[in-house]
Amino acid sequence: GFQRAKALASIFEKQPELADKGLPFLFAAAYEPGVHSKRSILTLEPLAEKLHTPVESSYVAEDFKKLSQLLLTSQNFDKKVILIAWSHTEIVSLAKSLGATPPIKKWNKNTFDRMWVIDYQDQQTILRDLPQKLLPGDSH
Repeated sequence: GFQRAKALASIFEKQPELADKGLPFLFAAAYEPGVHSKRSILTLEPLAEKLHTPVESSYVAEDFKKLSQLLLTSQNFDKKVILIAWSHTEIVSLAKSLGATPPIKKWNKNTFDRMWVIDYQDQQTILRDLPQKLLPGDSH
């Protein structure tokens, strides 16, 4: 997990199409001792440090609808890159609440090398399932 988080700091170099809209906004599921792990936040910390930008972690994993509402209604996020690290149990629901049609019904808890890129074009929501290509052995 720590190796992947460290490698994630280079995601915009490895996936340049993600960096074409300026500095990203970073969101992670909130840490709740005894309920939710700090993994989502820890995943984004190296990237946040590299980009000198904060990780917003005000929402617990089950509050994905509140996060979606914020992202879809605030003009602060129009045409911006938003990177979200979230709980495996809620990723599919989060994508649906953002208007996307996920290619799977449930995220495999052992999948760490994929990312979903959601774009909004011509009143359509487009989800692309992409490999991160960060570490040896990552899927293609």
